[in-house]
Amino acid sequence: MVEMAINNSLITGTKFSPYYLNLGYHPVLLHDLPDDGILAENPKNFVRRMQGTFVEASKCLEKVQVNCKEQADKHRRQAETFAVGSLVLVNLQQREPQMQLGKLRTKWSGPFKILQQITPSTYKLELPGHLRIHNVFHVSVLKHYYNKDDETSSSTTNEPSGYNSSTSADTVDSEDSNHVPHLSGRTSLSISDRTRGSSSDSMHSWHKTDKDVTDVMLDPTVFRNACTQLQYTPEVDLMGNSEHHQLPRYFSKFTDVNAIGTNSFQYNWSKLKRPYVNPPFYLISKVLRKFQVDGVNELMIVVPYWFNSEWWKVFTKLCPNYITYTHSVYCDDTGKLRPKAPWDTVIGVLRKQ
Repeated sequence: MVEMAINNSLITGTKFSPYYLNLGYHPVLLHDLPDDGILAENPKNFVRRMQGTFVEASKCLEKVQVNCKEQADKHRRQAETFAVGSLVLVNLQQREPQMQLGKLRTKWSGPFKILQQITPSTYKLELPGHLRIHNVFHVSVLKHYYNKDDETSSSTTNEPSGYNSSTSADTVDSEDSNHVPHLSGRTSLSISDRTRGSSSDSMHSWHKTDKDVTDVMLDPTVFRNACTQLQYTPEVDLMGNSEHHQLPRYFSKFTDVNAIGTNSFQYNWSKLKRPYVNPPFYLISKVLRKFQVDGVNELMIVVPYWFNSEWWKVFTKLCPNYITYTHSVYCDDTGKLRPKAPWDTVIGVLRKQ
């Protein structure tokens, strides 16, 4: 009965009911049956009448389409245009919803170079090899990339969510900051001193040059010797940048055309071959959790020798054998060793349990 009522109702778009357009007549209900029966219509008259009905219904639908287009165009904007060779960012969450990118990852990925304009609204991009997706994108998922060094566009810099910009040198020096868990026989330091392998004096010099507190790297000799002793050959640096990366293939904190990706936390580490990470101290717990959640087989990691920290038990469980360095292992931009921190440094390989 419901289907009968719907199909026998007038449709505003066509001015006819579905039954009438399909059959050429309205169904006769029981209470509408005439006493003298139903007379059949002449076939020629029926055909002419239905042809006129179809023409009228088509005109009504065209009017509806024009009206819908006018209403939709009120909310449309003109598509952006991009020059071939320029750099753009891509919204991969919208383009590839099946990719497990994480709800806290940065919305825009890149930058990527435009190779060709396929149509007025689609562009072909140069993508890195690890992104196994089609390289043609619609303008709706693209936007212009502005270099963060450009003073006029510094406010639009794309900072990955995995690295909180609040950890820069200007904000970690707060007097209200928490302290590092006290180590027996060692001096308790504030967060302003919690750089990887730097003392408070060297940290002060970093403030002057406005360096990020995590922009340090292992001495190349120490790194090579550790790889030899641990019998591990890393291939991907999970936390590097354009100036400080231990390996040719690296993930960057900020957008970097030479990096294989931005913010390594948005990727599945189990799919990366022989990764290496030298995390800032505030990310060590997150790195250990990521290692377990992703089911990574092996991961070379550098951490401070903080045996009273909450993450230390997890670290020693995943890495029972490690190398402890009592001397300075970090170098500056010139390759010179930095002053030793008040704690030792540990390098080991986490292994899947």
